[in-house]
Amino acid sequence: MKSATPKVLHEIAGRSLLGHVLAAVSEINPAQLCVVVGAGREAVESHLNQIAPTAKTVFQDR
Repeated sequence: MKSATPKVLHEIAGRSLLGHVLAAVSEINPAQLCVVVGAGREAVESHLNQIAPTAKTVFQDR
């Protein structure tokens, strides 16, 4: 993708790619939710705080 926006934040059908994944995962009712972030960390964490405030983030440096 030729965009400054992190891939997981692009929208499809009115929801971010990350939002689609979290919706699917929520159906199995996980005890804890962790999302590994890398490039675009700040934007992804900000979006994650809006759509899943209890999710934890883990940063993976290259």
